[in-house]
Amino acid sequence: MEHESNSLCVKSTSKFAIKSTPKFIFEATIDNEEDGIFLFGFSESVAIYNLEKDEILAEKNIADRVNDMVFFMHEAEPRILIGGNCSLLCLNIRLDEIFWTITGDNVTNVTTNGTTMFLAASEDYDIRFFDQDGKLQSEVSETGILSKLVHLHDDVFAYSIHENNFGVYQKEQKLWQKSGNSLELIGMKKEDGHLVCTLFTEKLVFFDCKSGVEMQTVQLQKPVKFMFPFESMAILVHSEGSISEIQPIQLHARQESPKRRVSKTPAISDGALPPAPVDYQIHFHETQSLMILKITSIDPKFRIRLAKLTNTKLLSKDLDFL
Repeated sequence: MEHESNSLCVKSTSKFAIKSTPKFIFEATIDNEEDGIFLFGFSESVAIYNLEKDEILAEKNIADRVNDMVFFMHEAEPRILIGGNCSLLCLNIRLDEIFWTITGDNVTNVTTNGTTMFLAASEDYDIRFFDQDGKLQSEVSETGILSKLVHLHDDVFAYSIHENNFGVYQKEQKLWQKSGNSLELIGMKKEDGHLVCTLFTEKLVFFDCKSGVEMQTVQLQKPVKFMFPFESMAILVHSEGSISEIQPIQLHARQESPKRRVSKTPAISDGALPPAPVDYQIHFHETQSLMILKITSIDPKFRIRLAKLTNTKLLSKDLDFL
């Protein structure tokens, strides 16, 4: 299902004035370039932007809208998975269509393991499993509309239902479920397995991915706005703009139920970002590159600062969104 593109950007001498504020921004990879390639997801379109050259490389209208999207690697090829109104769409980095398929209702969340499992959660409470060709394989039903759907590792993913419960699936089998209002979920590696790091209002809780056993609790000294995985650490972006990181205590496999451990949040890199009056995101990547997105209100515009740190240079640019 192909769609015609229209112009998203008006180029000035120093920046783009983009006609709508993006809902999603990802750092992308194209042929090992270090130019700072970013993927923008808008309500009805997507665009690929080169930070160093300050130009849009490709753009595409999405007729079914962009309700959720993820950027992932499929056999070393960058791809994009988009959940829309009753549809699931997969694109390559040139924004060519890989597959398009219908879903039973409007999609709220998508995730993938990048190879065999493409998931779409929808407003009818169902989670549908598709293969790499977009063919429906199976589905499971939950008790409400999902607020989060996150791939953890292999064929294991976590979910949460707003102000209700959260848990972990392996394919269609639910491994465990717990009650509570989970604000964010991320997966983390440990020596002998994987953890699920869950953000609540005043604490982080680390659960064993397979068993659901609570392994460690971290009391938060200040509210957390966003949380991102980075190797074996969790990066915390606090509401007032500072950043800290937390690394769980080394946890080893035991036959018996382990004792719960409690620690305080260390402010390793506190203050790395100035206060952000509206919103912001930060992404860390295993390649040690860094992307900072800062949105500040400039009535009637929004401004986003993109930055990419590589081994050789720091790329940074402000973009104004009309």
